[in-house]
Amino acid sequence: MKRYRPRSIVRLIMLGFGLATLPLIAALITAAFYVDRVTVQGQHAVYDAAHNVRASQMLGEELTAMERNARQYHVLGDPSLYKVYLSRRKDFLATVNELRALQLSADQRARLNRVAATEEKIYDQVQTAKPGAPAVGAAMKQFGALAEDTRMIQRESSELVAKGVETLQQAAARAQRLMAWQTLALIPAAIGLSALFVYLIARPVRQIDQAIRQLGSGEFTTPVAVEGPRDLEELGRRLDWMRERLLELENQKVMFLRHMSHELKTPLATIREGAELLNERLVGSLNPEQAEVVDLLRSNSLQLQSLIENLLNFSIAQSTSPSISGSAVHLDEMIRSVMGEHRLSMRSKQLQPIEELDAVSVIGDREKLRTVVDNLVSNAVKFSPTRGKLRVRLQRDADHAIIEIQDEGPGIAREDRDRVFEAFFQGRAKPQGHVKGTGLGLSIAREYVKSHGGEIRVAPTHAGAMLRVSLPIRSGGAAT
Repeated sequence: MKRYRPRSIVRLIMLGFGLATLPLIAALITAAFYVDRVTVQGQHAVYDAAHNVRASQMLGEELTAMERNARQYHVLGDPSLYKVYLSRRKDFLATVNELRALQLSADQRARLNRVAATEEKIYDQVQTAKPGAPAVGAAMKQFGALAEDTRMIQRESSELVAKGVETLQQAAARAQRLMAWQTLALIPAAIGLSALFVYLIARPVRQIDQAIRQLGSGEFTTPVAVEGPRDLEELGRRLDWMRERLLELENQKVMFLRHMSHELKTPLATIREGAELLNERLVGSLNPEQAEVVDLLRSNSLQLQSLIENLLNFSIAQSTSPSISGSAVHLDEMIRSVMGEHRLSMRSKQLQPIEELDAVSVIGDREKLRTVVDNLVSNAVKFSPTRGKLRVRLQRDADHAIIEIQDEGPGIAREDRDRVFEAFFQGRAKPQGHVKGTGLGLSIAREYVKSHGGEIRVAPTHAGAMLRVSLPIRSGGAAT
């Protein structure tokens, strides 16, 4: 079954809003239904009760009037009084039938039937017997029992009103409880639906944000995948297309640097060999001016060789999977060796090297770690002032080896600290000397440190610049 996907983020938001409000709408409809139901029940109950009470009162009044007319007719024997009696009796019977049509209790209905039956007997006596006859007088006495039953009917009608009110209150309480339980059930449902659609909306947005951050950090190998509305998925596909283009351009850049540096090595080797032959006087003696030119040619060829090697190292460091040969590397011995290689450059600037080296070993690639230290020391020498101090520290911190290289140069501006490890970036501070770098040394160092699972950063210091390298001491590494 194909999974439904909305065409746009707007449709997803509208769908989520609709579904989240649906339980609340259902609750409102149900509440309106029960309120209307209770209202109708209340109206019927009030109408029936009022009708019952009114009919009961009329029954008593009509019975009293009918009894008075019957007694007058019995005493006076006036036919007009008999007609009035019949008229009252007609109203009485109509009220009895009206009461029978209402919802009465079993006691009320039985009492009403007894009243009607007794009245029927009285009527038979009044109709058949002559006025003043003993049978009519005996029948008149039965009006007292009728009056008592009528009062009982009136009392029970009043009680029926109270029962109706109680029943209405119970119905209202049941409706209130039902709506309360419904609210307790529907509010979490609405919150759950809202949370679900917030997740469905936020997930593709987070994926896009992660993809943008990934591209911004230079990670081009991981494909961009966005799941959600179709417009955001289309945006994800465009981001992935941009990733592929950036990866292609990155590969072209690395390939260009690799080919260019490789092609430059051949003529550079010829220049180096020629400069060395002239410098060693193997092709004849040189006058002072010629010797100065040869020395200049030789020093610049060495500088050019260093630049080309940096380009080669950078192209290697930019490869997707730099090879790391794992072996025990004694960092203290390696740092002393690198410092020895820079003795001449430090002596030319009259620098005072300060070495604080603990004996620490790690598992890693010796040549790459040597390149890291060499680039950091070379960078420190380059920016150190004449007769300054260059401090190198090596110590173990838990399961990491910490290397710190500090100079007394102009330092690194705060706004340059996040970019100083970018390729070809050169900060505002200028090196103390005639040799200009390529801006690749720190970038190569960062790539090699990352390939070892470590971290390199600019550490805070009161003067100059301090670069701190943290390398994990893996299985096999030891500190002594």
